[in-house]
Amino acid sequence: MCISDWPKDVSTLAPYKDGYTDILEERRHTSDFTFMTRSREDVPQYKYRVLRSPEEIRQHVLTSDRVKYTVERVSFHFSHHGVAKCVVLCMVIVYGLVHCIG
Repeated sequence: MCISDWPKDVSTLAPYKDGYTDILEERRHTSDFTFMTRSREDVPQYKYRVLRSPEEIRQHVLTSDRVKYTVERVSFHFSHHGVAKCVVLCMVIVYGLVHCIG
């Protein structure tokens, strides 16, 4: 597929959006100021969203296979510290990020 085959207008991708509501569709046809000054009450929610407490988020992230694998790779290739030190640094980062959510 070459670049000339790609659709030029993103609104033509509507059938491929996987059930998402395009909340920017109106903005494409009006001015930015009009779009900016209005408020939206029916903000769509992500359909696979799971409500979790900050502690549940921390546990889920820190025990995920992807994070464990990444910590092992980083500690092996880029860090002079061991895996335990990288896990502690990862926990500090996750606690800081989750603090912003909760």
